[in-house]
Amino acid sequence: MPVALLALIIATAPLPHDLDRLRADIAIYSGGVPLLDPRLALAACAVPQLAWVDASHSAVSATCAVPAWRVFVAVQGATMPPAPRSAAAVSARPLLLVRRGDAVTVNAGGQGFSVAVAGVAENDGTAGARIRVRNRSSGGSVLALVGADGSLRVQAQSPAP
Repeated sequence: MPVALLALIIATAPLPHDLDRLRADIAIYSGGVPLLDPRLALAACAVPQLAWVDASHSAVSATCAVPAWRVFVAVQGATMPPAPRSAAAVSARPLLLVRRGDAVTVNAGGQGFSVAVAGVAENDGTAGARIRVRNRSSGGSVLALVGADGSLRVQAQSPAP
């Protein structure tokens, strides 16, 4: 395959939709916790339309007109009935506190110790999101929880009993 054709195919491949943003939109819409499979691959959509699947408010459908896709997402603990929200409120995006490529410090600790490591954010992150961070010195990566102030924290694992 000629290099120019391969470059054209790669350049026209659709960008993936931000699942963290979709999860946040569904949480705002439903007032509950969306159970969205992180392996899901959707093409990027400017503004997915959200709607309840049924009267029990146990699932939300997210639909995109262009490119065309639709997913059904189970929701735990949804408010019943859902609080009325304007279209602007539903499409409002949570504040990004960490952006992909940012130089960050990841804090970890447990009983009697704490460690801070320099890293690079591999994902965007809002408060409460878990993002992957690459350790600058070792090259390894960890999942870190984004705090309300933009700080990143990894919980130390307790030794198995």
